[in-house]
Amino acid sequence: MAVTSAQLRLHLLAHAPTRAQHETRFPAPDDAIEPIHAPQVARLAERVVACQPVWCAPERRAIETAEALGISPTPTEPLRAWSAGTWTGRSLVDITEHDPTGFEAWRTDPTAAPPDGESLSALLARTATWVDAQSSLAGRALVIADPAVIRAIVVHVLQAPPRTFWRFDIPPLSLSIVQHASHQWRLRHLVLQD
Repeated sequence: MAVTSAQLRLHLLAHAPTRAQHETRFPAPDDAIEPIHAPQVARLAERVVACQPVWCAPERRAIETAEALGISPTPTEPLRAWSAGTWTGRSLVDITEHDPTGFEAWRTDPTAAPPDGESLSALLARTATWVDAQSSLAGRALVIADPAVIRAIVVHVLQAPPRTFWRFDIPPLSLSIVQHASHQWRLRHLVLQD
């Protein structure tokens, strides 16, 4: 189906893999991406080449992913990664051992947040406000961001309860597509991956 001027297809690309993901720890804003194989870069670039505008999270890993694809994005603060506060840089094992109550609350209560961090409710509200502000655009656009940000956008598009956030994964370099048409959002594809 061709995209008409009355609809927006928002391509959501998860940033490239990082060491933090392999080590199962909360990432830091300056975490770098791992090298991406040239054939994968070519396939992804081909899928998103027609997207304009292109936004990305302000973290290094999102900017480096865009650069690897030969894309010049606009870093956008509302697309920033989910803040883990004082948990930043720490592994999930470390958090579950030293703050099991806080970790359990964070996983089960959408209003709970890591110390100095952001709750799931705040993440969902922030991303919903941003994505809805784009609904007047038409054509194809691209977002490059953390998997958590993409999951939050998908939860909003589906009008799903917050607990849905924990029920699906967004792998590195996967591409999901949401569409706004006829005054509503819908999920077109969840996790297109090579």
